[in-house]
Amino acid sequence: MRVQPFKKRLRAALNPDAVGKDDYDLVMARRTIREFSQATSDAEAIVDLMIYAVECGNRFTINCGDIDEDFYDGLIEIYAATIKKVLQLPKNARSSFRKRLGKIMESSDGIGWGYHDGLCDHFDKAFPEK
Repeated sequence: MRVQPFKKRLRAALNPDAVGKDDYDLVMARRTIREFSQATSDAEAIVDLMIYAVECGNRFTINCGDIDEDFYDGLIEIYAATIKKVLQLPKNARSSFRKRLGKIMESSDGIGWGYHDGLCDHFDKAFPEK
């Protein structure tokens, strides 16, 4: 299963090229993740795609400025679900995903609507060993 077409859809949904901040599409992002998850049994590829989704949304905010509460709530939801999937992976497969999740959390510092705090809460609970 090729992941690139799914990543392209996620980028369009969560980090649109349009200038308008209302051009994101959380429904499409969730649908894309669900379709990929149903099409493959590769847990690491699914986690990679889920993290990519949050990375796209995070970049969108950094590039465009404050979005809205629904957008951040949706990203936090995807982030939390991703962490659950990472914790189901064998311990030796978690490290690179943990690093990416940590980078997302760190880069969200200063973003409002409780987004940064939500990411920190989920990350700290899952990976208390920092």
